Amino acid sequence: MNSNSNKELVLDFYRKVIRDRNSDLIDDYIDDNYIQHSPSMKDGKAGLMEAIEYLKKLPKPEQVKSPIILTLAEGDYVMLLLDINFMGKHLSVADLFKVIDGMVVEHWDAVQDISSTDLSVPLFDVDTNAVLSDDDRTLIKKHLDFRRGKICRLVAEGNL
Repeated sequence: MNSNSNKELVLDFYRKVIRDRNSDLIDDYIDDNYIQHSPSMKDGKAGLMEAIEYLKKLPKPEQVKSPIILTLAEGDYVMLLLDINFMGKHLSVADLFKVIDGMVVEHWDAVQDISSTDLSVPLFDVDTNAVLSDDDRTLIKKHLDFRRGKICRLVAEGNL
């Protein structure tokens, strides 16, 4: 499969299995030898099944818009960047999936709690003299999070 096909497969998996909490579809997307690298979940299909069954017990989120901020695909890898409110926390999540022959074979994630109200220190300094194209500015504006006039996080791609 090419990057676009892998991207569509992962997005479909996320919507139907994760968002809709449909564990019956796990076999349609997840390889029998699935490796789960996330320390917060058990390995294999059984671990994913257990996680989905746990989610079913929780109230469905009221969030109507998709938490997916950005999807990137390169070869066998697809990354989703998510903005999630879960169990009283505001989370920034990067999910990385490896897809082989139309099946998800591995998953990694990085989760950061961004619920903190401590806004005294921005995550990074910005070179205000940087020369950016109009396309770069549009992309950056779409993914900037300003808090009290400071940039607290940025999700961007391309030449900056």
